[in-house]
Amino acid sequence: MTEKSAFDKTLGELHDLVEWEDAEAAIRELHARQPEMERLYLDGKILPGELQALVMVSNCLEREFIHRQLATGRPLHLNI
Repeated sequence: MTEKSAFDKTLGELHDLVEWEDAEAAIRELHARQPEMERLYLDGKILPGELQALVMVSNCLEREFIHRQLATGRPLHLNI
């Protein structure tokens, strides 16, 4: 797998988490993927800037779920 495709695949998977019906499970999955993203970097499959980008996307998705909960006053799983 090339550096670019490893990054694109992981980025696509992170974006796909937005489609999950259970936002709380999606947030747990975001946290679970942090070591995987770091391994891609340590194995030389993604560049330092790409690792930063993946972490930023992960953080943005998590904030989106939380903002949705705050805006609606509903539990996360009802906001999808």
